[in-house]
Amino acid sequence: MNLNCKPSSSTHFDSPSARLTTSTLTRDVPDSSDEPLAAVDVGKSFLTASTSHSSFSPVNQSICPNSSTDLGSTTTSLSRKRTAVPQFSRSLVESNINRTNAPRNTSHRWSRQSRAKSKSSDDTSQSDDDERIIAASFALQWNICGLRSHQSELQMLVAKHQPTVIALQETNVNPQKLTGKFLGNKYDFLFSHGSTHGRQGAGMAIKSGTPFQRIPLQTNIQAVAVQLFVPVKITVASIYLPPKDKDAASLMQKLLDELPKPILLLGDLNAHHTAWGSRCSGATEARKRGEQIFELVVQNDMIVLNNGSHTRIDPVTGNTQALDVSLCSTSVATKFNWKTLTDSSDSDHLPIVIDTMDAVNALHSRAKWLYAKANWERFEDLTSKTLRAGNSLTVEEFSNKLILAAESSIPKSAAKRGPKSVPWWSEDVEVAVKLRRKRLRTLRRMSNDDPRKPQALQNFQEARSIARKTIENAKQTCWEDFVTSINPNTPASEVWNKINRLQGKRTTSTITLNLPNGFTNNGKAVSEALADEYESKSSNSHYSEKFRRQHKFESTISQHSQRPNLYKRYNTDFSIEELMWALDRKGGPSIGADNIGYPMLQRLPMTSKVALLELFNRVWDSGKFPEQWKLGTVIPIPKPDADRSLADGYRPIALLSCLGKVFERMVNRRLITELETNKKLDSRQHAFRSGKGVESHLAHLESLLYFDMNEHVEIVSLDISKAYDTTWKPGILRTLKEWKICGRMLNMLSSFLANRRFQVCANGTLSSPRKAENGVPQGSILSVTLFLVAMQPIFDKIPADAEILLYADDVILVVKGSNRSSVRQNMRKAVKAATEWAASVGFSIAPSKSKLLHCCRQRHRKRGRPIRINNSPIPQVRKMKILGIWVDSNINFKQHLASVKSSCRARINILRILGCRLKRSTRCGRTVRRVLINPEYIGIRRNKKHDTTDSEIA
Repeated sequence: MNLNCKPSSSTHFDSPSARLTTSTLTRDVPDSSDEPLAAVDVGKSFLTASTSHSSFSPVNQSICPNSSTDLGSTTTSLSRKRTAVPQFSRSLVESNINRTNAPRNTSHRWSRQSRAKSKSSDDTSQSDDDERIIAASFALQWNICGLRSHQSELQMLVAKHQPTVIALQETNVNPQKLTGKFLGNKYDFLFSHGSTHGRQGAGMAIKSGTPFQRIPLQTNIQAVAVQLFVPVKITVASIYLPPKDKDAASLMQKLLDELPKPILLLGDLNAHHTAWGSRCSGATEARKRGEQIFELVVQNDMIVLNNGSHTRIDPVTGNTQALDVSLCSTSVATKFNWKTLTDSSDSDHLPIVIDTMDAVNALHSRAKWLYAKANWERFEDLTSKTLRAGNSLTVEEFSNKLILAAESSIPKSAAKRGPKSVPWWSEDVEVAVKLRRKRLRTLRRMSNDDPRKPQALQNFQEARSIARKTIENAKQTCWEDFVTSINPNTPASEVWNKINRLQGKRTTSTITLNLPNGFTNNGKAVSEALADEYESKSSNSHYSEKFRRQHKFESTISQHSQRPNLYKRYNTDFSIEELMWALDRKGGPSIGADNIGYPMLQRLPMTSKVALLELFNRVWDSGKFPEQWKLGTVIPIPKPDADRSLADGYRPIALLSCLGKVFERMVNRRLITELETNKKLDSRQHAFRSGKGVESHLAHLESLLYFDMNEHVEIVSLDISKAYDTTWKPGILRTLKEWKICGRMLNMLSSFLANRRFQVCANGTLSSPRKAENGVPQGSILSVTLFLVAMQPIFDKIPADAEILLYADDVILVVKGSNRSSVRQNMRKAVKAATEWAASVGFSIAPSKSKLLHCCRQRHRKRGRPIRINNSPIPQVRKMKILGIWVDSNINFKQHLASVKSSCRARINILRILGCRLKRSTRCGRTVRRVLINPEYIGIRRNKKHDTTDSEIA
């Protein structure tokens, strides 16, 4: 039998209007006595071959060669792997039906034994595929047989495949009582209206950040549908048809009429048809339904994605069936690959994974240094020989020698795709799951009349029970380890990290942006778009024309080159004590572009530390900050409640060289000491200073908010747009020069701010290097102090009858008085002064994001004349959030208490779970409670016998 692929040159399968007909392709149809899906597989192969010009088409040319191929050598491959499925249009079906009476070609008919043998090899290879981490799956389809009872299995599947869409059937839940917390809040859950009674039902989960729109359905059917915009604009529906519904086919047609095309329909149809792999046996009603549904597939110009694999194993008899079906419009058929997993994951239905041909690989996690397994003796020995004092190494030479020593003594983790598995995964769980998979494969190889099948079914059921208990025990052990690891001295950040990991939260995910050419998650396109956004934020275009005329950008920074001025203590060479102090400050695990981590620098032998000190002093004396340390790797982090399809919805977090940051820490210590000693920084600046912080800021604010019954207090929160990115660099240096900062310090700070560059890493791809024209560098230690310098002049501009508080770029203005009109007038003057100062230094205050709050114990019918910034009014609100605390117009903090109670309810279940395990350690239990429940900065009245806050929350 010959396979002739003749695609029409006029047909374009990329367009939605494209359709495949018999006029497009000609092929020989296999005999009907062959493997039931042989003709189906050939049909899909034709579509694959005919659309090979598309960027989404498969690349496996062995399925459909370009030239005529004898099926004598390819039938086995087609039948065994079942790589595709039938039906593209009515004409193709009719052609197939009309030719079924042709003489049978028995030379290619398979015996039961050969099929079983082939199936065995296929299962083995597929199992190997399942063992790998599969990244960037588009959809996971699964009849879960109870969402609550199979949460752990779903967690493992999601952790492994990271699907964009999860289509579930027989969820058996009431959607009003279900949340997605067991998936770490990474998915938005939708459920069909038919599942409100808590039985059967269909559901769908869409990965957070994926742009989608739910489609309201009028048909009385257990289905839920959404329209996605990546990788193409497509409607995805999850459907469950109960076996007793007699009008299922007509309801399904009504559903298809409601859905915008193209469509990907995933569901358990409880219908038998050879098109999706069902055998001739089965209930008569199920076969009749299958024929009706198949007719709908033809009429609606859809195809079956199933490759013929069974999707269900009867838990009683062990017989296999194909009830779960994936249907797709022909216009997007070549964009998807379909396969079942070999492990049923404790359900009687096998999960189905659908990948896209253009899927972006999940983020490649950078290979990490395994410091716990390092041979530090070898590391110290190597560095003591290569990094010695007196060698006068350059920054690049020092870094290269340090990396060579690390590579010889510190192992690295493999660069893996995607996130790690669930936190409670262990060797015992792995063994139990592998045993379950192995026995399931054994069961699947056997035919329904095999006498060994009952025993194989029993073995599989035992393995499934063992796996279920092992997973439960592993989760219990994980919780216990978490509890016992907490003590009163455990930092809150460490506790939160553990809780987030136990809840399955991950910060890494594929970013999808809405670009001019449509939605895309292509790594290069996304990283470049984000780089464009961040580069534009720091460009000179953000400054007004008047400001640009008044200030010359070209040569201001370079004019500060000065003599060393060694008589100033902050200009002298650094000492070994200063270096040791900087190294003792524990940094984070992140590394910069040079791949050097803090532990390497901390474990250097003393001879190498002296060499490092000499390197720093040479850099210090030169007054030039090394270019290698100016390049930052920017990681985009989603902003809260922002549109994640826009580049502006991501906050840039920069990773800089650890070597450079140690040097920065030493310079910053001298700079901040000089500024604090000479009282250059106002006491009302509460950020990034010793003895100052959120507590001092709120305490100062609290003292201002006390007022008598007849007094009025007005608070204005000013929002400086892109404060860090638009900080005027020459203004910082001018202020420092006015404060008599000179010599090496001023030279180094001038060089530090000049010619900053960055690259954006998104979806595992780096953008091209970009230049940051203005602003202070993100992620830098020196930047926070320099930003305080940039904000300092505002205190001289605010009138005396107004109070000002600063926490970094958060500006709070407070005015008090007994006369309401006078208070408003004084506040108007203070806002005008702040606005004029901002314009003079290149900042821009956004009136729409600023807020005005009037506080008093009187009732006003009118709010008074609004306060305006550039003719735009500042919104007047009844409550304002300041550094995490809600301040309301009555200053009674009821709104804040309500907010705290609401957030605590989401965590109260954690305490309930932990409660039974904390009875032996009351002190530890209270520590966990304080970390999870008690807010850090709220004033709580406590009584020795009664904790009012806890009782209120409970």
